[in-house]
Amino acid sequence: MLEVVPLGGLGEFGMNMLALTWGETTIVVDAGVMFPDP
Repeated sequence: MLEVVPLGGLGEFGMNMLALTWGETTIVVDAGVMFPDP
């Protein structure tokens, strides 16, 4: 069974991270992108 655990940034731009766990394997995905100030 795949378990998805949000670690932060839900609803905020540029700060998304989650953990995917299947059996004894866990992968942390950092999908946040922030743009520098001009």
